[in-house]
Amino acid sequence: WNKLLKIESSQSIAFVEITAEEPDCKLQRYDDLSESELMEWTESNAELRPRWKIEVSQSKRKKVVSFSALDIRGVCFDIYLPTAESSL
Repeated sequence: WNKLLKIESSQSIAFVEITAEEPDCKLQRYDDLSESELMEWTESNAELRPRWKIEVSQSKRKKVVSFSALDIRGVCFDIYLPTAESSL
């Protein structure tokens, strides 16, 4: 099982949203993305070990979003990547 999903694009990444299908789980949105430095977020649940990490890097030529599963015991991840065409 591959714990890393890496998506590369030539288009800028405007924001990243994360949610879980659990009671009282709020949508997390990251929209202050830097064009020059690596941005990194982990699950913000202080009670448990983080289950995921997201990294975003945006150079002039290549934009990359990486999703890493850190703790996969009893966890299922579904990743949806909407395109610009899907919102039309």
